[in-house]
Amino acid sequence: MKIKLLFVLLVSLLCSGCATLLNRPITNIALHTSEPTAIIYQSDTLYTDHRNRCAILVDRSPEPVVLSVKQDSLYQSINIPSKNALAYYLNIFYSGGLGMLVDNDRPERYAYPRRIYLDLAKTPPTYNRYGNPRYVRVSIPYVNHFRLTPANESDKINTGFWGISLGLDQYHSPQQYLNLTVGAVTDFDAPILMPYERVGEEESMFSVYFNLANNHRISRFHLGYGLSYAINTWQLRYHDRFNAPPPTREPVTKTSHALGAVVPAYVQLGEQFMIGVVYRPTFLRFNTNPTLVYEHLISLDFVWRVQLN
Repeated sequence: MKIKLLFVLLVSLLCSGCATLLNRPITNIALHTSEPTAIIYQSDTLYTDHRNRCAILVDRSPEPVVLSVKQDSLYQSINIPSKNALAYYLNIFYSGGLGMLVDNDRPERYAYPRRIYLDLAKTPPTYNRYGNPRYVRVSIPYVNHFRLTPANESDKINTGFWGISLGLDQYHSPQQYLNLTVGAVTDFDAPILMPYERVGEEESMFSVYFNLANNHRISRFHLGYGLSYAINTWQLRYHDRFNAPPPTREPVTKTSHALGAVVPAYVQLGEQFMIGVVYRPTFLRFNTNPTLVYEHLISLDFVWRVQLN
């Protein structure tokens, strides 16, 4: 009996459309306007609040939403077209596309932008999708100060140059944003990239890291705090050139995985450029003993940031 019930339930789910299951026949659109105004939708008149915002409930439909917006003493019409909802396309993965047949004539199939910005300074007024700013960032951690403690080694401290990182900034309020960054840095000896001959024993350090931080923007300053996961490596190599003195020990490479914090501090120099210092201490190591060890990386970072939306 239970098997029959499960079979009936499975068949009914597979024969249902994702849009019908997940969406309601009505949806909400949040409107942001460039100035206070009155907005007419069907027979309702809505007024924006002190932040020039209002929200409307609209029926899902293949037809566009038609708004009348007061501009000076006249009302201008704005048409917001509908589109297929994401849930409609989920049928491809959920039921091999069968659910699209179920959703095909249902209003739940359709969707509208959730947030819209109306620019009333233009005649006729225009609209754009509205969202919190998102930036992609590319940075060069130019100067890097390392303090590492490889397993069964003394503290290794050095300052060098060069690195690269790629990140994404997503604002969740006007003055705060989350940053996700992946990067790699070295203690390269020279401040410019150039080949040079190494002789004898050479120690080097580099780190690959992943940062997730919440940041506050205060005027031109960006201050943050968050978590960091690092893969830190220390190497001892020997270069037998030009009658180098014999090595004191065998070459070795030691790598550790560690969890810690990240504290970035930047100053905005222009629309797209920032310069700052990033302090990344780690405390908990996973694959080496001892487990609790303080290590850090401090970088002088040059950032180029481009807005995506």
